[in-house]
Amino acid sequence: MPLVVKTTSHQLQNALFMEQNGASRCLRQDSLTPERLSAVLASIDRAQLLSMAEAARKLSHSNAASAVADMIESRADRTFRVS
Repeated sequence: MPLVVKTTSHQLQNALFMEQNGASRCLRQDSLTPERLSAVLASIDRAQLLSMAEAARKLSHSNAASAVADMIESRADRTFRVS
């Protein structure tokens, strides 16, 4: 359930990307009710869940956090180098 506000839609774009690639179901906040959420969750069987998990794994970048940390450290080394 992406949070959609007037100033940004990145959560919706991310959720739709995941759904389009079979990795999730996107439920829009503006049309969500407890009954609809319950129905959607009840409709997802184990095979679908495993399929979504595999699709999400294929979309992931296993070293993303490490790569971001490396970029930050590299930038910090150049920016804050003391002479």
